[in-house]
Amino acid sequence: MVWTSISEDLATMPASLHDTIAAAIRSVLSDTGRSAHEISPSSLLGSDLGLDSLDLAQTIVMLERTLGVDPFRAAPASSGQPRLRTFADLCQVYESLPSAIPPVSSPHAPPPDPRDHP
Repeated sequence: MVWTSISEDLATMPASLHDTIAAAIRSVLSDTGRSAHEISPSSLLGSDLGLDSLDLAQTIVMLERTLGVDPFRAAPASSGQPRLRTFADLCQVYESLPSAIPPVSSPHAPPPDPRDHP
C-alpha cells in the first residue's frame, strides 16, 4: 500500500473516527488560544486549520492516547511515509488501520460485561 493524498470524500469513514480526529485538532488549537473554523476533508492542515509541525505532533500524540495506535509505527515499512497535507490525508492514515477505528455502539446492544475487561 502506498500512502497518497485521497481524493474521495470521507463518506466511507466511520463518523466516530472522523469526529475523533477533528476533536483532537480542535483541542490542540484550543490549548494555544486558537480555534478551527470549519473542518472539511479538503481543509489544509497548515494554511486552513493553522496547524504547524508541533501542533500536528501533539494531535498525533493525542490520537495515539485516544485510539491506542501510533499510525507511523503501525504502518508497514513498505508503505513509506504518509503525505499529510489535508484533513482527509490525516483521516486516511488512521482509516487504513482497523485497530484505530473506535467501536460504534448500537443503542440495541447490551452493555459491555465488566468481566471482559479486567
